[in-house]
Formats: sequence, C-alpha cells, structure tokens
Amino acid sequence: MNSITDLVRSFGATLLNLMHGALCWWFNVKKLADIQKAENHRAAIIHSIPLLLLLSLQLNIVQYGLLGQSLLVTIEFWALFVGIAGSLLIRLLEPDWNNPGYLSVTGLCSVIVLITIYLGQGTTIHSHTYFILFAILTPVVVPSSKKVALCTQVLILVGLFALFETFPVKPDPRLEKLSPSFLHILRLLMHLHIAVAGVAMVMISEAASRDLRHKLLHQATTDALTGLPNRRAFDFALTTEFNARTKQHLCLALIDIDFFKRINDQYGHDAGDTALQHVSNLLKSGIRTTDLCARLGGEEFAILMRRTTLPDALSLLERLRENIERTPWQVGSQSVEITISIGIAKLNRGMLEKDLTEYADSAMYKAKNSGRNKVVVYAAET
Repeated sequence: MNSITDLVRSFGATLLNLMHGALCWWFNVKKLADIQKAENHRAAIIHSIPLLLLLSLQLNIVQYGLLGQSLLVTIEFWALFVGIAGSLLIRLLEPDWNNPGYLSVTGLCSVIVLITIYLGQGTTIHSHTYFILFAILTPVVVPSSKKVALCTQVLILVGLFALFETFPVKPDPRLEKLSPSFLHILRLLMHLHIAVAGVAMVMISEAASRDLRHKLLHQATTDALTGLPNRRAFDFALTTEFNARTKQHLCLALIDIDFFKRINDQYGHDAGDTALQHVSNLLKSGIRTTDLCARLGGEEFAILMRRTTLPDALSLLERLRENIERTPWQVGSQSVEITISIGIAKLNRGMLEKDLTEYADSAMYKAKNSGRNKVVVYAAET
C-alpha cells in the first residue's frame, strides 16, 4: 500500500513539476524575449530574477524527489503558485524602474527559501547561501538612488544568512540518513547553481549597462522630433571626415524649409512640427546609405555626402527638392505645398572644416534670396 501511495505521490508531483516548469518558463521566457525586442534592458534585468528563482526551485524539487519527501506535493503546489504569482508581480513592477521591482522579487525569493528550509531541507545542504547571492546582487541591480531600500535589503539578507549559519535548522530525519557523499554532491549542486546564477546576473547587469550607455548616446545624438541625427552628431561626423580625410570626394548641403515662419504663424507650432517631420521623412527616404542627413535646428537640415562628386550630389539634391515639392504636406483636410532651398559646397584641397560649412551656408542663403525652391552651388564651384 505504501509503495502504491508513494508511486501516486511521485506521479502527481512529476505532473505538477512539468506544469510548473512549462507554465512559468513559458511566461517568463516569452516575456523576456518581448522585453529584449523592445530593448528595455532594465526590465530584462528584473525579469531574469524569476527565471533564476524557478531554476533553483526545480533543483530543490528534484532533491526532494530523490529523497521521496512526503511533503513533495505541498512544495510543488508552492512552486506552481509562486511561479505564476512572481510572473504577475514582475508584469506589474517592470514598467517603472523607480519602483524597485528587484527588492520585491528578492523578498519573494527569500520567503521561498525560508519555506524550503523549514519544510524539511534544513540548512544541511546550505540552501541559506541564497541569501548571500541575493545580497551581492542587490547593489548590482538596484539603482543607487534607492539607498535606504538597498541598505535595508542587504542587511536583512546578510542577517538571515548569519542567523542560519549560527543557528542551523535540522532537516527531515530521512535527509540525515543519506550518505555523506550524497549530501556532499547536493551541497556542490547548490553552490554551483548559486555561482552560475550570480555570474549570470552580473553579466546581464553589465550588458544592460552597456546598452543603457548606448541608448543615452543615441538620445544625445538624435533629434527627438524627427529621429534624425542632431547637430552634435553632424559636427562629430564632419570632424571625423576631416580627420580621416583621403582623396575621396566630399560634398556638404545645407537645407532650409521655405517660409517656415509663415507655416507656424498660419497653422500653429504643433502643425509646424508635423511639417518638419514630413520633410525629414522625405529627406531620409531619398538619401543613400553612405549619406548622413541631420537636423541642425529649427527648419535647417544638412546632408553630408561621402565619396560623391559635385554632379552626383547636384543630381541627388535636385531629386530631393522635386520630391518634396511634389509631395504635399497634409494638415487636417488641407494639402499644403512645401519647398526647400539648398546650398551645396564641395571640399577642395586646403579647405578647413569651417570653410566647407560657411560655403554651403552662403550658397543656401543665395538660393533663398534668389527665389527659393532651388539648389545653388557655392560660387567658387560655378
């Protein structure tokens, strides 16, 4: 009878373990993939915690299964509940980094470790070492601005480890009957998992830090309204071209939207923003991959054309001008024609960086003062 009961218990526990693993890993891995696609790496850090937690739970469950633990089914139910609850908790906490989701998740993890210790595992195989892992990872993941929460969390976790290290909890009697070599293997597995989990979290955190730096750099060099590179990015690209200059051709075009002040006055500044986006989209779609189109500020744009002769640059700029003229800007129910004036200068030997910019700017103003809606080459090139 006992063997049948144990068999049923093991079968039920196995089914629960499969359900727990399938549901929780599917929830978390799918969500983690969605987060990565959205490039929200800070949320990815937080979301990785339940994955490590679920792995540790499954390792603990395997250990109990090897022991034939009578409380196995109870532990499985706890694992299933905590896995789903943890997933829901992360979904609530991850959108706002100011809400320190990691603190809540590690608090939940700590409760689970306490449960597994008091349900019979005790401290014999060093489960309480998880508290040190959580304490080490807290400063890595939690923003330094959360000093009080961070310090409190670390002190609690270190205190829990010290408590169990000083006052060990006796395990289930059946665990004590295992051979010393088998207990040693279980301890090694526990320490190995903790080490792997720690390294994985640090690597994730480092990758997230790099991605955050790249994101900040992108924000610092991108115009928020149009999505084009801004003046800082343009100046850097132009300086780079001069520093690494070879005999390859280089042309610079400066572009100004005609009568843009009239657009703002007549339709409003919000509509004026959509006009800037309209023009920037047409410019982006009309340039080549080797060209750099940037918004310098206001209604002024620049195109840096690498490895481009003056005739090829003129041909490209005429196509852009004609396309913008032919593509009306939609404001409400109205279709409004927008035109641009372009000045272009070609890099010649002995020319300085500021010279190229000044010559292109001079040609642009000549285009505006001679009727607008045209491309004008700097006079030295005519």
